[in-house]
Amino acid sequence: MKRIFIGGEHYFSPGIIFSGKTFTLKEYLEGRFPGMKYFLTLGGLSSLSLILESLNIAGDKTVLLPSYLCPDILIPFKKFGIKYYFYKVNGNLVIDIADLLNKVNGNIAAVLFINYFGFPQRTEVLNALNSLKEKGIVIIEDAVHSFFSEFETTGDYIFNSFRKFLPVDGGIVLSNKSLTKRRVKSNCKYTLYRNTGRLLRGTHINCGFPSSSLFLKLFKISEKNYCNLKPSGFPWMSRLILSKQDIPGMIDKRKSIYKKLLEEFGQYALYKTLPEDVVPLGSPVLVENRDKIRKKLINKNIFCPVHWSLPDEVDRNNFPGSYYLSERILTIPVNERMDDRSIDYLSKSLRSL
Repeated sequence: MKRIFIGGEHYFSPGIIFSGKTFTLKEYLEGRFPGMKYFLTLGGLSSLSLILESLNIAGDKTVLLPSYLCPDILIPFKKFGIKYYFYKVNGNLVIDIADLLNKVNGNIAAVLFINYFGFPQRTEVLNALNSLKEKGIVIIEDAVHSFFSEFETTGDYIFNSFRKFLPVDGGIVLSNKSLTKRRVKSNCKYTLYRNTGRLLRGTHINCGFPSSSLFLKLFKISEKNYCNLKPSGFPWMSRLILSKQDIPGMIDKRKSIYKKLLEEFGQYALYKTLPEDVVPLGSPVLVENRDKIRKKLINKNIFCPVHWSLPDEVDRNNFPGSYYLSERILTIPVNERMDDRSIDYLSKSLRSL
């Protein structure tokens, strides 16, 4: 019987190249974000770099960032020498409005916020962010987790990364404001290593070869090239593979699996319900002994990412809620490749732990 693999890097098979076109990005963007300008990039880091380049933040001007964030978000700020401070995000991933507003002063040029795991921030948080927009502060919305969710966006600039959901590189910056206009080239070295790794992982899962060490090495090499901070364009191979994706099917499957996991493990879930307009990145749960549990799941070929281990710049004493999450959170995969057999295997494995 074929072994079960759940989670991990998204992969594809060679046959996808010859399948029919099922998705048109331009039509999706015009329907989902009507009237907004968009610019295609390599991914989330490339998009954020382009936004910061366009804002041209200098001198004493600073940006407020959430205390719960992926460490990679800091890379372009450091590269461009942009000052940043953190505001509190509490233990259920809701922005602390009082702390945020208390840190707003005349030097704040922009505020970045994140739609964690595809879920929107609460209405009172969005109202506070809109009040800052009215004062001329730029709002940057990290929609990497929420690009396929259908709730209303808030940011002056919105960016995503397709590779979080699909075996596709590429990202989009959406805005009603202007963006730096210049030609950008694709990061060919990154995409070559990444796509070769995805192809080999698919072969490994379907046929048992080559060794996982080979594609893992390729992923590691590609990641080093990904972080080179020059804004890069949307790779042609990604455009091709994206056009072959069954996006409605992916959305329905993720929602369905999330609801099934809620029925069994709702007491551990960070989000206890799934609104109709949310497409979840995964099913985040809070558990003690997270690292031990994660290791046991890896031994069962269940690969659960951690979102995230916080950067050193986030002070533990000032942001205890963020560290509480960071040390206990585990993201259970809910991707569209999971069939009934995989879901049953996942449920039994989780119950055993």
